[in-house]
Amino acid sequence: MMKRVTVFVLVLFLLISQISTVAAQGPVVRAILFYSPTCPYCHTVITEVLPPLFQIYGGQPEVLYIPPTPEEEAVGSPLVGIFGESLEILYVNTYTQLGQELYQAAVEVYSIPPELQAVPMLIVADTVLIGGTDIPTQLPGIIEEGIASGGIDWASLPGLTEAIGQLIPAPTALPPTEVSTQEVQESAEPSASLLVTEVSILDRIKLDPAGNVLAILVLIGMVISVAMVSSRLVLPDEIGEKQGVSWLIPVLCVIGIGVAAYLTYVEASGTKAVCGPVGDCNTVQESEYAFLFGIIPVGALGLAGYVAIILAWLLARFGDEPWIQWSKVALLGMSLFGTLFSIYLTFLEPFVIGATCAWCVTSAVIITILMWLTVGPASEAISQLRGIEEI
Repeated sequence: MMKRVTVFVLVLFLLISQISTVAAQGPVVRAILFYSPTCPYCHTVITEVLPPLFQIYGGQPEVLYIPPTPEEEAVGSPLVGIFGESLEILYVNTYTQLGQELYQAAVEVYSIPPELQAVPMLIVADTVLIGGTDIPTQLPGIIEEGIASGGIDWASLPGLTEAIGQLIPAPTALPPTEVSTQEVQESAEPSASLLVTEVSILDRIKLDPAGNVLAILVLIGMVISVAMVSSRLVLPDEIGEKQGVSWLIPVLCVIGIGVAAYLTYVEASGTKAVCGPVGDCNTVQESEYAFLFGIIPVGALGLAGYVAIILAWLLARFGDEPWIQWSKVALLGMSLFGTLFSIYLTFLEPFVIGATCAWCVTSAVIITILMWLTVGPASEAISQLRGIEEI
């Protein structure tokens, strides 16, 4: 009899302890953040938006993670969980196999249209927040309402429960990153070294191998072309028969206008780009380098450039002297500038962004061909203009 009483008391004590723990914990809001290690907007959300929320609702959060496979070490852990007192967030790395599977599951469950399939994407309850604007502006209010209404559980995604079950405590000595341990503690971001990875150049190229190799080959071709065209200009042609501008110039410009207009639409509207079998256009278009000074879409600059080249071609073709010669020089000047700018952009794709946009590479090839088509007439025009000055 005494033994039964003892067992009953122990069971009752454990039950009361569990109830007390749950009561002390209070309501919890649980959210899922899908991110990419090469996405600057994701970096901003992880390092600037979420840490202040953990300072308010996190208390002393517990950090759990799934160790990356050897193939995934370059891009970080597939899943990292920061579980605080009233706020729990699961960080899902879409550059990993598990992360991509969960992301596709979220796309199907929430019927996210193609034009909105981007990162950072945060799911809390039935609300999907996408981008670096919606998350910081709407998430704090959702957390407040969720806590007031008794908490918000994890979203119902296939495979999520199993993935959470694989989480283990993060190592005490986290690998070194751009965020120091002291800064992490001060910012309530204990998992920064697991989330914000510094990807090497080789690893960036491997993120989109086919597209990035293509970009590197085009980059080499453009650099060689600029060197050869520059050497051609050092010794302009002697005054001889005048060279007309090729009719291929407006044809290529029309193609370039189509490419640039589409990229401008994608960049300005935030829709998903239609990309072929080579490259990762949307990663490029979602990067900070898709805008000049953070405001002007790079595609718009290309659009204006192609239009200006057509206008200069018309003047060189149907204008009067000496505007014909000056227009030929202007054609080369604009195409040379466009090629140099394209060299910069093409360099960013494999070596900085880690992804290549097939549309951007197409535009780079077009402007390089235009440079070759205009160097002959421009060289002859320079000789003509020098002859006029000497007279």
